Amino acid sequence: MSDIAGSNGASTSGNGETTQPQLPLFYKTLVPLDSTKHAKLRRKAGANYAFARGSNLAPLLAVEFSVAQKHYPIVFARSAPYLPMALLGYEQGKNVFVDAEGNWQQGKYVPAYMRRYPFSLVPTTQDTNQLALCVDETNTVLEEGPDSVLFEGRDLSGAGKKIMSFCQEFHRHLMATQELGKLLNELGLLQESSLRIQSSGRTSELKGFMIVSEQKLGQLSDDDMLKLRPRGQIGVLYAHLMSLGSGQSVALQNRGLPEIA
Repeated sequence: MSDIAGSNGASTSGNGETTQPQLPLFYKTLVPLDSTKHAKLRRKAGANYAFARGSNLAPLLAVEFSVAQKHYPIVFARSAPYLPMALLGYEQGKNVFVDAEGNWQQGKYVPAYMRRYPFSLVPTTQDTNQLALCVDETNTVLEEGPDSVLFEGRDLSGAGKKIMSFCQEFHRHLMATQELGKLLNELGLLQESSLRIQSSGRTSELKGFMIVSEQKLGQLSDDDMLKLRPRGQIGVLYAHLMSLGSGQSVALQNRGLPEIA
């Protein structure tokens, strides 16, 4: 029996100073990007997701559901803000979509959370509405090099600006996704669930997550349904429900047959 709930290290998350809340999944440090300290940093050639090999979960944005549901089961965390997650494997600490070299399986959607790492926007200590672009200095995704670096003098380079823009867009959608989780909880649509996996004649159970109750969704009053409709959230929820059949995508690589309970 396994439990997928978790944050960093989940088993299945003025003066430039930043707050230090519990670090999100995969991040070991978060320090503001500095035009002197990080002047020569650039992304290594080719995507490398070795950092994600040890997690069978990937945080997911609501805007990603329509694509991600074709590849992964989408579930929700048990605690506020009830963030959605893509299920990447049925064994604790094992992402079946990343190989030994850190390559993501070809043809499978890579969640934005993975593509954002090792960067993140973090509130400054002076103003929680002011966000600083930060980096996990322990990462193995960046290297020092002569070109495509993050800074031009004291300013972000073209490459650096693209990263900033991506992180800003990610943060905007993250806020909307958190609002969705809050609303689903308020409407009583989330229910505890588990996943039974049959493999080699044995049955195991993965638990510690929530799914939307299709029955309760169908019983919503017109007024409550209107709370979901303005932002296109009804379509998002049905993409989630459809994704539960995508358990087969993961199961085939685990040589098992899943059943969402």
